[in-house]
Amino acid sequence: MKIGIDARNDGTGVGRYTFSLIRELARLDRENEYMLFLNARRYAGYSAPGPNFRTVEADIRWFGVREQLQLPRLVARERLDLVHYPHLTVPLLATTPFVVTVHDLNYLDPGATARRAV
Repeated sequence: MKIGIDARNDGTGVGRYTFSLIRELARLDRENEYMLFLNARRYAGYSAPGPNFRTVEADIRWFGVREQLQLPRLVARERLDLVHYPHLTVPLLATTPFVVTVHDLNYLDPGATARRAV
């Protein structure tokens, strides 16, 4: 399979999760091909972690119009079988099958954390 990973965010907990996932996939999986979509800063100095990994510069900010319009085209151009979006920012116009990771839903019920602490 050709699998894309949206790895544009590298300075947050989501970024740590994403690059830990990539590191472990490189250690465990030599069969599938991985396409890593990276922001410009990371792309400039990042070496793919294995022979079945490639990088693509995707200097597109999260939560913007460019993410909605340009990222789906960039992903489609790579002809991937699947994309992993490790944050809930999946472009509405995405046509490639995808998996999304939602790390936290506390914002939907701010009182949930306080109730669990009691």
